[in-house]
Parts: sequence; structure tokens; C-alpha cells
Amino acid sequence: MAFSIYSPADDLPALEALAHSMKAHGVELGERQTAFGARELRRARLESGLRYVCLNLENDTAAYHADDLRALAGFCEANGIGALVFRRPGGDIQKALEALDTLAVFRLNVAFENCDGSFLSDIKDLDGFYRKNRGALLCYNGAEFAKKRVHPFLSALEGQTCRRQLFMIRVRDCRFDGLDALPGDGDAELAESFSAAAGLGRDPWASVAAYGGFGPAEIHRRMLSALLKI
Repeated sequence: MAFSIYSPADDLPALEALAHSMKAHGVELGERQTAFGARELRRARLESGLRYVCLNLENDTAAYHADDLRALAGFCEANGIGALVFRRPGGDIQKALEALDTLAVFRLNVAFENCDGSFLSDIKDLDGFYRKNRGALLCYNGAEFAKKRVHPFLSALEGQTCRRQLFMIRVRDCRFDGLDALPGDGDAELAESFSAAAGLGRDPWASVAAYGGFGPAEIHRRMLSALLKI
């Protein structure tokens, strides 16, 4: 399993230092970090030895015009970034399909993250979208289901078509009452989700970011501990 560090912060050296301290395999970039020039990012990548995994797009899919997406795809290609992840796809599924069409000509993994208020907010819509769009990948956030008192693995992932298109799992845990928890202490069924992916021969990225007052390094340690208990 490959772990990555996600942060929308503009401090690239700090992000790389954290990744090294965790011995992670990759670094995800937040959208604001596109302010870095291609030359600077290539130099930083060579010096750090880290792999930039993906660019996280923070806005609703509808906020991106075709020209914006083509520019972002070009930025990824110039910097060796292999994926674009729409973290908040929004409620307009047609805009997501248009984004997929625009990006189809680029050699990029294109993933959508399930979140409340988007067209991927419930189980039926989540699986229906991926059943019809086999070229789209899933960035799975089980905590989004847990906070709605839905079993993220047993109800939302097990037996669903979307699990075959897993690209990344957000390492975030919470209880059914909505309170944040360290990985393995909540109801997001993270270990089960990774185990299901392994059973299908998939090896999704594990995305680690600070949440609920917990630091990425602590989250990383707890996630590894939870996986060893499978």
C-alpha cells in the first residue's frame, strides 16, 4: 500500500518534510499549489525524491470551464502528476460528465470523491454513476457515510460496482454520532475497505491529512496499526 500526504497549504517544503518523516511514497497537492511554477516543482521533486501523486481540485465541478481543465491537465503533465481528484463534485452530474469528456484526451486518472451535497452523496447514486462511467475513478471517503449512520463498507462499498474503480481512500474516521476519531476507533470501516480492494487485486492510494485535531503522522501510525489487525 502506498500512503500519500494531502494538504492544500502553500508550504511545499513543509509538506515534503512531513512525507519524509512518515516515509510516505507520495505527496498530493492542493489546488492553490498550482501557483508553483513547473520548473520549481520539477526541481523540488528531483531534490526530495518524492512522487507527486495528484492534484486535488477544491471547487465544485461546475466552477471549471473546459479551458481551465485543459490548463490543469497540462500542469499535471508538466510536473509528473498522474491524477486529478474532484474533492467536491457538486450536485450537477452533467458538469462532471463534461469534465470527463474534456479530460479524456489526457493521460490522467480522473477521480471524484463522494461527499455530502454532491451527486455522489448516497449509495444508489454513487454506484449508478460508476456503473455507467467506467472511465471515472473513485476517491472513497467512508467517513461521509459513517456520519450519516450508514455502514461505509457493508452498505456503501461491498458488492457495489464502484469498488472496482477505487483509486484512492481518504484515511478519515468518525463515529456514527459524527465525532471525529483516529483510524480504527470510529465507524468508517477503513480496514475493511482496504481489505476489499486487496481482494479485487486493487492497490488504492491511502490519503492522509490532518483532521479533527489529529496530525498526519499520528493518523498514519494508527492506520498502519489498524491494517495489521486484519
